Amino acid sequence: MCSSDLAPDASVRAAATNELGILAMTSDADPASVPTRIKSAGHWFAQAATQGSAEAIENLVVLFLFFGAHHSDAEIARALRALEAGVGRPGGTRRDGGGRRG
Repeated sequence: MCSSDLAPDASVRAAATNELGILAMTSDADPASVPTRIKSAGHWFAQAATQGSAEAIENLVVLFLFFGAHHSDAEIARALRALEAGVGRPGGTRRDGGGRRG
């Protein structure tokens, strides 16, 4: 078995990276201050979002809405557009039931 046989596929990597963000936010093992943990979580969520994790996109938006945290305006704009477009939802439909925009 070669090392490439052990490499996770992109969706597994994205999910694992998103989990690192969740751990950064929720783990008591990290003695860092809350603002530092939020910044760390944002880093992992942004990385997972670029890897294709819909959950990470949602997590980025939550960090922005509740904590005002984001790395860049472009990053949060991409996340908001992806949510509006229904990324990660069955059939790619928006949550409001409006479907994809034509």
